[in-house]
Amino acid sequence: MNDDHQLKNLNERIAYVWMLSIVGLTAAVWFAKDSYALLIAHSFQLVCCLFLFFIAGYISSLMKKSLLASFKPSMLFLISNLILIALLSFFLSYYLNPVWGLGLMLFGVLLLNKYPFPAELNQKFPPWYLGLINRITVMLCICIMVMLAYWLNPYSEPLKLYKL
Repeated sequence: MNDDHQLKNLNERIAYVWMLSIVGLTAAVWFAKDSYALLIAHSFQLVCCLFLFFIAGYISSLMKKSLLASFKPSMLFLISNLILIALLSFFLSYYLNPVWGLGLMLFGVLLLNKYPFPAELNQKFPPWYLGLINRITVMLCICIMVMLAYWLNPYSEPLKLYKL
């Protein structure tokens, strides 16, 4: 087995294990009692923020490669925005309103995914990596939208605990 194949398998496993926890928390919130569902929903937001930190760390490790040295400004922009989105959404979720935090996270992930990076940068990555990023982004956005539906549910009204 060559190094590229091992790297692909390792990256896919790590990404899918993270996504398994996110999807599991997304599903669990709908089947738990209301008191546990709030804890699960906040855990979901914490795991999503940690996931964004993980992605930022991975991108910062890529900056050390000599092939990507000329793209440091673009990569620093991406890293700083991922960290900013994670921190702001965490604080908005816990101190103001979870819907604002999730909305910021959804908007930020979609915006960063569609940000027009230089074509030369995208060519430095293998095709499987770009496909993995797109699949993970779609799954993450779907989970965030499902959690937004939980927080905005008019029947259980989980937002009634927050003074809005």
